[in-house]
Amino acid sequence: MMPYIVLFLIPTLIALHPQSGDTILKKNALFAMSIVFILFIGLRHQVGGDWEIFLNQFSLYKDMSFYKAITVQIGSGGSDFGYVFLNVLIERIGGNIYWVNLVCAALFVFGVWRFALLQAYPWLVIISGVSYLSVVVAMGYTRQAVAIGFIFAALSCLQDRKNYQSIFYIILAVTFHKAALIMLSFFILYLTHGRRRLAVYLAFLFLAIISVYTLHEQLYHLIKFYITSQYMDSAGAIPRSIINIILSVILLKYLNQMNLDYKLHLLYKNLSITLIFISLFVGFASTAVDRLSLFFFPVQLMLFGQLPMISSKKYIQQFIGVSIIAYSLVLMLVWLFFAHTASHWVPYHNIFSK
Repeated sequence: MMPYIVLFLIPTLIALHPQSGDTILKKNALFAMSIVFILFIGLRHQVGGDWEIFLNQFSLYKDMSFYKAITVQIGSGGSDFGYVFLNVLIERIGGNIYWVNLVCAALFVFGVWRFALLQAYPWLVIISGVSYLSVVVAMGYTRQAVAIGFIFAALSCLQDRKNYQSIFYIILAVTFHKAALIMLSFFILYLTHGRRRLAVYLAFLFLAIISVYTLHEQLYHLIKFYITSQYMDSAGAIPRSIINIILSVILLKYLNQMNLDYKLHLLYKNLSITLIFISLFVGFASTAVDRLSLFFFPVQLMLFGQLPMISSKKYIQQFIGVSIIAYSLVLMLVWLFFAHTASHWVPYHNIFSK
């Protein structure tokens, strides 16, 4: 338990330091923290609910050719191209599962940190990201974490007006987790207009129909596993969905007061509304909603990275910041103490303490 608390307290103490706003100090501290997070996440040992699954999957590649590993795993719906490719590549050069996790951690941290640097309060983004996104998602759902990292990188590119780079990162996100396709429609809406947008949507619809036709067995498996199965039920999905709705409503309320151009404003508005809509189905398919909602984490981190700006008064900004830190700490502690699956995370072990 204590390692997670320390991981939370380090960026918190830095954020509360009087000189945390200094540009050079901020960048150096953020870089140092990124290394800490990469090592903490990447060098974990037997941590996360899917640890054995990923370990066994990596072991399978030792007896497969490169071509077979790619085609068999993806064709069976077992994994996604990017993650399979990374596993096979590392296995071929003599690496192990820790190498895979280290690379995945670096890709995840790269995206989140790049996003944080562009926000008004980057340390609040990092701190709020520790409580669930880093501890639970990055250390438990490796493929989703990498995809989410690339989504953050893509959003950072949009904020930097580097549109072509954003498409590159979204494509990478999809190669690590197919569910990241849900974000593609939002980027199409952002990057296109008029007839061009219609043409792109029609092409996207055509590809979706072809994908459903060719991958209908895998889709049936996913629907049965995540929606109709009585064994796939996320106990914490309902409170997390309620939180998502509340945070989305808050973002919608204060979006006009945040430093975003019109198109980014519209993008986050659409993301917030969609997250509210998805969350309403939590009673019908808790696990599916819970996992899909992970890709909308930018809504939460954008809110926390910009929210203190709604007031020009320093003491109100400080109160909002402290409130975000307190909320994030409570969220992490509640999950670690009461989540049914927390035993897969506690105690924390890494490669040096195994």
